[in-house]
Amino acid sequence: MQKGRTLLARDGDPAYALKAFEEASRLLPQEAEPYYFSAVIHERMERRAEAKACLEKCIQLNEAYPKAYDLLALIHRREQNYSAERKTLIKISSMSPHNVDRNINLGLACARVGDREGVRKYLKMAARYADPDDLATFERIFKVYLEERTMNAEAEVIFKRYIDKSQENPRLLNKFALLFKGVKDYERAIFLLERIVSIWRTVKNHGIPAEDMAVYYFNLAVASIEQAGSLTDAEQKKVAYQAAAKLVDKAMDCNINHPESQKLYRWLSERLK
Repeated sequence: MQKGRTLLARDGDPAYALKAFEEASRLLPQEAEPYYFSAVIHERMERRAEAKACLEKCIQLNEAYPKAYDLLALIHRREQNYSAERKTLIKISSMSPHNVDRNINLGLACARVGDREGVRKYLKMAARYADPDDLATFERIFKVYLEERTMNAEAEVIFKRYIDKSQENPRLLNKFALLFKGVKDYERAIFLLERIVSIWRTVKNHGIPAEDMAVYYFNLAVASIEQAGSLTDAEQKKVAYQAAAKLVDKAMDCNINHPESQKLYRWLSERLK
């Protein structure tokens, strides 16, 4: 085992490490660990059938071997067999429910097979056990909710409760507004972008550079235009385009050289004619 670990850590020819672990499994046929490390090497060599066989043997010998389940789930995910991934992760989650990464992966697997209740259950568990200051983890949870496309309200809760509680970080507000816009949830996207405008107008020493504000106004204009795209009444669409044109004006007031705003202003002018 020690020889195999050393060879594996050196990142050389994996065949030598595999031989060491295979010898260990021959000497200790009732030990699960040699089979796990053999599976790691097979997976790295893209021999998934062999990797899965080793992992199944590992789990047979030690049913509570979390890393074996995680690797088996990863292989299922790479094969796009999301039902098998979900089944594998549910089994280990019942034995080890506090692992944040595993719960996020399980939530994502549930999303991919249409299990909304599973998404909600496992992402809530992930949020419960995550470090409250770990922004990256909550971003991952947020994005899984958005991938489900029908759970934007849950995504908004994660944003407001964990990611930007005071809703005073313009970069985060803009970043997540664009994610909402990407799934065509224009109402939430516009809300977050208008929050940036409110900070710009009302907060002393807000620290937002004018060049950045030009981008935020531009993004708000684009979200408003895309939202107006669903309108069938010509007069309503005209009013929406006029409002968007004013936002583009604001963008160019902040940065007259912002090229995207200049292009959008010309586009809107043509439409309004």
